[in-house]
Amino acid sequence: PAGFGHGGEAAILARMGLGEMGEKSLGPLAMEYGAGLKANHILDLCREALVSEGQDIPSGREELVKAALSTMSLPTALGNVANKVLLDQYRMFPSIAKRVSKKLSAANFKEHTGFRLTGANTLLEEVGNAGEIKHGSLAEASYTYRIATYAKMFGLTRQDIINDDLGALNEVPRLIARGAALKLESLFWTLVLANTGSFFSEANGNYFDGESSALSAESLG
Repeated sequence: PAGFGHGGEAAILARMGLGEMGEKSLGPLAMEYGAGLKANHILDLCREALVSEGQDIPSGREELVKAALSTMSLPTALGNVANKVLLDQYRMFPSIAKRVSKKLSAANFKEHTGFRLTGANTLLEEVGNAGEIKHGSLAEASYTYRIATYAKMFGLTRQDIINDDLGALNEVPRLIARGAALKLESLFWTLVLANTGSFFSEANGNYFDGESSALSAESLG
């Protein structure tokens, strides 16, 4: 890799003890380049970011950090590392919503209509000696949906950088990833319990009232 770029990210991940994540996301060459920066302190990365952009290196630590954070290189590298940690943790969350729901896409925030096939008597049946295969029946159901944006912001302070404390860069994205995953679960189950469009109804064969709604093997059957 040329310049600070991926090498800076690799050096930060190595400082955080996340070399394996760096190998997977950036590759061995970037990790090798990052090791070549010999960043024993995050202030060393501040200097490298300034050097990569051809800027003068201030003598004081406060001025060094301020100058480095005004570059494109260092904030981008820190942000990319945080995003890698966040995405890794988000993917590891055991989501029920993702397992039982269908993922749709949207080009904008307007209301869209999604479709799904439904079938009656879709269980396969044994083919007799005559080789006759019975027909199943399919229907199409439509549902409206729209997308929304959810976010949370955090910052790495000058004190964190001067103290070489990357704990915030490691732990906060993990917390936000968990928060994002839990938000998805919350939105999903809120929608399910709201019974939008009377999805759960006797007509759909998925709603029972009274004693028959007990969670016993017989009623579930």
